[in-house]
Amino acid sequence: MSRRLIVSAVIVAGLAGVSVLGWARFSGPILSYVTKASAQAGGLSPVTGPQLDAVLKARLAAVQAQMKGAAPEALAMLLRQQTQVLRQISDLDAALAAVARDRALLIELRRDYGLPDPTGSAAAAKALEAGDIAASGPLFDELRARAETELRRAARAAFALGRIALAQADPATAAVYFKRAAEIDARYDYLLAAMQALQDSGNAAATVGLGERLITAAVSQFGEGSAEHAEALSRAGQASLANGRVTEAESLMRQAINVGAKVDGGQSEAQAQRLGNLGVLLQSAGFAKEAEPFLRQAIEIDRRAPGGVYPDTALRLGNLAALLAVTGRMPEAATFAGAALKAARQAKGPTDPDLAPRMLILAQYQLALGQTAEAAASFRAAIVPSRMALGPYHPDFLNRLDTIAGGLRSAGDFDTAESLYREVLMRSESGFGAQSAQYGRAQNNLGLLLAARGDKVGADTAYRTALAVLTAALGEGAADIGTVEANLKALDTR
Repeated sequence: MSRRLIVSAVIVAGLAGVSVLGWARFSGPILSYVTKASAQAGGLSPVTGPQLDAVLKARLAAVQAQMKGAAPEALAMLLRQQTQVLRQISDLDAALAAVARDRALLIELRRDYGLPDPTGSAAAAKALEAGDIAASGPLFDELRARAETELRRAARAAFALGRIALAQADPATAAVYFKRAAEIDARYDYLLAAMQALQDSGNAAATVGLGERLITAAVSQFGEGSAEHAEALSRAGQASLANGRVTEAESLMRQAINVGAKVDGGQSEAQAQRLGNLGVLLQSAGFAKEAEPFLRQAIEIDRRAPGGVYPDTALRLGNLAALLAVTGRMPEAATFAGAALKAARQAKGPTDPDLAPRMLILAQYQLALGQTAEAAASFRAAIVPSRMALGPYHPDFLNRLDTIAGGLRSAGDFDTAESLYREVLMRSESGFGAQSAQYGRAQNNLGLLLAARGDKVGADTAYRTALAVLTAALGEGAADIGTVEANLKALDTR
């Protein structure tokens, strides 16, 4: 009987979902929601890249310091903040642009509302000057209070509050304010922001009605055949797909591509996103043959980008790699997965949270091709970025280490695999206790490694410990117990 590996949550094969199911964000020029105020509005000097980098790294350190011992609800917020700050650090130019827009908007609103400096708000004022939008919130407490009664005539205030919520990694609250702004003033940028925030907060089902309104706003403000019209059609298509309206979604996405083809010769980054999104839709519906040309067209546009990559080029390369893998073209899939990894490094840098998952996808393809040395190198390469992106208190951290260890075991790097398995065991004991199911699963997986190394005594001890712990923690008949029993039986027949 073959031995089986217990995986607590996500197996490596599932990591392909990072690539296949990812929708490209709208990264084109969202309408300016700030009047032509300069970055020096209110007497503030522009924030420089080094200044913002320092602010973000200080914020990252503060967030990570609060994680230890945090309650589950607080930890969830801190994890969102950590991921957001890491993404901002990895794309500093985009973060600088957002800070410039947000500061100008907030300064404009402080002036228009005549907001005073609340007692004890000196730190928040310094944060606004330094470009730390999230920490400037106390300056706008009075705005929050007024907005509840004045939002009917203050859509811009609602939008500003949404921007602050986004800076604080709270898309659900941001969506509330963005939707409220759009209810008051159905502008394209308000509706677009509401749809994105709803998607980011896991409420994509609520976007379908907004998609129809977004198309209307785009045509009204910019005209048919505009870039905004194409983007609105694409977003409405994604909303329809989220609500199970596949045929409607495909129709809208094809319309978006047709409109986009007339904008800038159909060679823009936004057009690459639209082509890629239709390719993902078709592939997910089981039409891989029809999907492939759209994915390849998108990548051809990416290759003409400045420097050869756009921010989401890696996503599209990864989507094509996944399609090639599921259609039995593994050598080409590995080539495109490697290209996706290279593009991610070039576009986002070493702090990109998606970097390690891309390494693991490539490693799995290499394993499937029998390239064990290359696969082991890819698995090892994923260790450091996983530690950087997740940190020891992230609920997925142990699963990630366990996944990498399992891959290294399969690739034959037993020394590194054992080191990681023992770290998972130690952290499971310290985090959950030696009587927890997590600890029992870690013992089983260590047993697999020891058995592969020929250490029957060590493997037997690990399996029997796992069996005792899991029986006590889960009760007789649990699936994990059967897995350990099968592994122990296989060891006895060696």
